[in-house]
Amino acid sequence: MRRPVVLIGLLALAACGRPSPHAAQAAAPLPTSAEAPHNWVSVRGREYSYYPNDHDLKGSAGAEVQATAVRYLGRGRDGAYAIVEAGGGTVTQASCLMPCTQVRTRRDGLDQTAPIGGDSVTRAALDDAINGRLEVYPPTPGPHGPQALK
Repeated sequence: MRRPVVLIGLLALAACGRPSPHAAQAAAPLPTSAEAPHNWVSVRGREYSYYPNDHDLKGSAGAEVQATAVRYLGRGRDGAYAIVEAGGGTVTQASCLMPCTQVRTRRDGLDQTAPIGGDSVTRAALDDAINGRLEVYPPTPGPHGPQALK
């Protein structure tokens, strides 16, 4: 009677050194989506519409808040991500270099670099550009392409 008990004990010890196929499956990380959801609210062609994260569809004067149109210009020679925003009667060029904590904005003769706002349209659009969620707007000849953003 001792032999079967010893044999079972030896088989159990031998199995301890070998990983179970079920244990390997349990240790594997869960699959995750490589693509996070985009930030834009609508797209027409290659022009994307954004609202600020904290927007209210009715402004302080009761007028409906308009979305900001954004065109992704691609990456400049220096690797900066570049966009153009049109909203509220102004056109603004914005660009940033990784890690994109500062943004360079240009409009109406103003050229400044400042920390990028967390809830801004600029931040949302640049996040989408960095994560490959925007298509490059067809390039236009002249000084308004990504090559102009140095």
